[in-house]
Amino acid sequence: MIRALTPHDRTAWTRLWRAFLVSCKTDLPDEIYAAQWARLMDGHPAAGRLAVRDGRPVGLVHFIVHTHGWMAPPVCYLQDLYVCADSRGLGIGRRLVDTVREEAETLGAADLRWLRRRPEPRWRHVPGGPLAGLLGDARL
Repeated sequence: MIRALTPHDRTAWTRLWRAFLVSCKTDLPDEIYAAQWARLMDGHPAAGRLAVRDGRPVGLVHFIVHTHGWMAPPVCYLQDLYVCADSRGLGIGRRLVDTVREEAETLGAADLRWLRRRPEPRWRHVPGGPLAGLLGDARL
């Protein structure tokens, strides 16, 4: 099940985001965690979703829908995507991305883009119109 973050998710979200950042070889101070959580909770353009499997949060995605200076409709940027190692290969990552894609479409976004710090060859943005296939053939 994919669902929106709630105030009760802080501990699970912190665990998942910390694991994601470790996988990116990144360590952030506690004040960044607090600032990001506040943004996710206060209706800031940043949003987050959790993947829950057997009652346990096992994945997360962060995304931002905002205006774009070069086009009238907004755009959506997928920022962070993480699934726990014991839940990979089950399609959870794909469902998280599909959830973002559906929300972006509902909000009238012209495009869905993925922000990453370094290139990942197994992922690609496939052209073909608004929100056309973001993913390659990776096992999610």
